[in-house]
Amino acid sequence: MHSDRILLALFVVFICGCATGPEYKEIEPDIAAIEAGKGRVYVYRPQMSFLYVGAITLNGEEVRVPAAGGFVYVDKEPGEYEVIVDAATDESAMFELRSGEEVFIRVTVDAGGLFLYTISPQFTDRDTAIEEMRELHYRGPSVNGP
Repeated sequence: MHSDRILLALFVVFICGCATGPEYKEIEPDIAAIEAGKGRVYVYRPQMSFLYVGAITLNGEEVRVPAAGGFVYVDKEPGEYEVIVDAATDESAMFELRSGEEVFIRVTVDAGGLFLYTISPQFTDRDTAIEEMRELHYRGPSVNGP
C-alpha cells in the first residue's frame, strides 16, 4: 500500500513537470522579431525528466524555468551575462549577447543515481537548437511578445 502511494506521487510529479502549450514548430512563424537594440536568449529542456531544476537566472534576474520538454525566450539588452541554474550544484556559464543575436541555452540533466544529479546550462548553435526545439512546448507568456 505504501509503495502504491509513492508511485502515485511520482506519477503526479512527472505529469506536472511535463510541458504543455504549443510546440515550437507550430508557433515559429508567430514569434515576434527581436526587439530593436536587444538580443534574444532561448532556454530549453529537451529531456523528459521529472527532476527539479530550480530557478534559472541571467545576471541575477530570474527567467521562467521551462518544464521538461519545454522552452522559453526573453529579449535582453546587449552585454555580458552569467546564466545560473539554481540546483544543487549551482552550475553557471558566461556569454556575451549582441544586438540582434540569438543565444540558445540547453538545460541538461545528468543523473548519477537516485538522488544525485547535475543540471547544467550548455550553449548550442542555432541549427541544433531549432532541431531540438521543434517538438518542445512553449512555456512563456504571449508568443507575440516575450
